[in-house]
Amino acid sequence: DRLGTASALMNLGTVAQQQGNYTDSRSRHEESLGLMRELGDRSGIASNLLGLGVVARLQGRYAAARKLYEESLSISTELGKRDGIAMLLGNLGNVAQCEGNYDQAMDCYSQSLNIRRELGDRSGIARTLNNLGELARMRGDYENARQHYEESLRIRREINDREGIASTLLN
Repeated sequence: DRLGTASALMNLGTVAQQQGNYTDSRSRHEESLGLMRELGDRSGIASNLLGLGVVARLQGRYAAARKLYEESLSISTELGKRDGIAMLLGNLGNVAQCEGNYDQAMDCYSQSLNIRRELGDRSGIARTLNNLGELARMRGDYENARQHYEESLRIRREINDREGIASTLLN
């Protein structure tokens, strides 16, 4: 069951990333990606590219992260996966923000927020608003930062997202 193996490897890669074991995460995502490419599973390819991009960003390898996210975005766009597009735009915004390219980050976050609002993805809306708040704070635009944080916090309370509430309050 090659598809099952590829899916399990991808999940193990995600768990390893969440545990901070980036070497193991990268290895498992790369192995899964190879299998997904052999199987021609475009959705699985996009998911593994996203996972590899997250690891690259967390390791400070921003150019690599951007390239991986862009390839995943291209596939997600081809497949019409609007939720994936929104997520990847948010991740590209994170990379741009880490690199100090605040205008590009704002553009990515704004596009992501528009899609998430269209989809009614309240958790994603709250997460993106939090990102916009952080970006506004970094730019010294404290009034917009406050507005974004307050809207994010309101949504996170409504959906009982305790981890998200804590994240927003830390900002």
